[in-house]
Amino acid sequence: MKNNEFSTAIINSGMITAQTFQKENREIQLSSLITLSQVPGVAVAAVGSAGRLFSHSFGTTAGGEPVTSDTLHPICSLSKAFTCALLAIATDRGLFDWEKPLKTFIPTFELSDPMATELLTGLDFASHRTGLAVHDPLWYAFPLSPKRAVDCLPFMQFAHPIRTAFEYNNNAYKVLARVVELVFAKPFSEVLQEEILDPLGMVATTLDSTQLPNRGMRPHEPKVNRKEGYNSMHFYSESEHDACGDTGICTTINDYVRWLQFILNEGIIPENNDCKRLISTKEFSRLFIPVSIDYSYGLLEKAIEHSGPLNYALGWWIGSYRNEPYYMHSGWNDGFISLVKILPESKVAAVAFFNVDTNPFDEAIVHSVLDMGLSAVYLSKPTISPSEWAGRFEQKAKRWTNFKPPPSPKFDRLESPYDLNEYVGVYNHALYGTLSISLKDGHLVGTRGNVHDSVLVFAGSENESIERFKMKRIRWIDTMTFKRTESHVSAVSVFFGEWNEEFNNNFIRV
Repeated sequence: MKNNEFSTAIINSGMITAQTFQKENREIQLSSLITLSQVPGVAVAAVGSAGRLFSHSFGTTAGGEPVTSDTLHPICSLSKAFTCALLAIATDRGLFDWEKPLKTFIPTFELSDPMATELLTGLDFASHRTGLAVHDPLWYAFPLSPKRAVDCLPFMQFAHPIRTAFEYNNNAYKVLARVVELVFAKPFSEVLQEEILDPLGMVATTLDSTQLPNRGMRPHEPKVNRKEGYNSMHFYSESEHDACGDTGICTTINDYVRWLQFILNEGIIPENNDCKRLISTKEFSRLFIPVSIDYSYGLLEKAIEHSGPLNYALGWWIGSYRNEPYYMHSGWNDGFISLVKILPESKVAAVAFFNVDTNPFDEAIVHSVLDMGLSAVYLSKPTISPSEWAGRFEQKAKRWTNFKPPPSPKFDRLESPYDLNEYVGVYNHALYGTLSISLKDGHLVGTRGNVHDSVLVFAGSENESIERFKMKRIRWIDTMTFKRTESHVSAVSVFFGEWNEEFNNNFIRV
């Protein structure tokens, strides 16, 4: 007897209902999909307006502890939606206006372009249409509070004229976090706690990422060949900039379910049959009205049944899925991925937290959970099984598994023609801060932000006045070009390996 015949026989015998069998069968398939993905640990949930529909945890943390619905996880850019929700609350109270220039709310607000200073609004910053360049080296592994982000604004360069292009910008949300602090007259972490986390009962959620390794959640990174599995990777945290608007929130599946229930109820917190509205209908709706279009995204993605342009509203991507609008966002940082998708008309949402940052099946998993939620609520809506979702992403997974990255450029460990002591010193950049070069155990080492004692390897000279070094920084390799004036090292130009912005990255020797 074939499997499907056996299944039909069990159902017809009355031992189990068709809906119960489908649910149990999909749970088995989801576990198989997660195993296939090779994710070390994952926690997922499907949520309806009345609460949790389904949840599942799989695998372990890097420390070997089982992942559960109570495992703390950094949600990274999913934090942006909380920042916009706080500004919606401020708008309801007459403290903020999305369409007023930000200089109205930040007395020290100033950009390198005077016209941009006069015109740019909170709406522009939240929808990534400021025109400002990404400048991610400003925050990556570097302490950057909301206040300091505002102080850096005059030194940030523009990549586009204002409001002419979508360019995802984390620093823009750090500026919005500073607005939150100023209009509420409290630190961002306190406002978030009092206005959202406490009312929603998100008791395990924290903005102190130093708790992550203490509670067993440490990141993984894939090896060059995914068949070889994963390594436990270095975890870094800067409590000074955890509460910074664009990232920093650490939460659990159990807590995030409450946030999703709040979203599905359109700003209302159901409490003991009593409904408390946290955000007005008008301001809640504004959060999901598209403002910018991401032209880099394809109009049609058959694998995930997405059609039409992908737009950005206020802390949320807005798209179309099976002829129904959806809200979506993803979060990424070293060793972690978070992904959420919401169907506001069907009142069903799905979330997945992964403790690895490279996974070709992440969307297959979250869509499987979303379909499991839909099948639990609607018998008539079309859904597909986790095994079918796995098939849709099989080719993508094969490309990832067999992918061989291009060989890294080889730089012979040449000896510099100059005394290494000549490079030692402190170099300063108006935007990117201080870079210290010192000599330890016969090697030059660089220190910037959280990157300590990264060895500089000499890579040759272009001419008598320029020497080039390489510095490995966490997962990236920076190119450092030292410049000489009258035989004296006067500056170093840094090309940040993970971002290719062609701007003036000259650090001047102090």
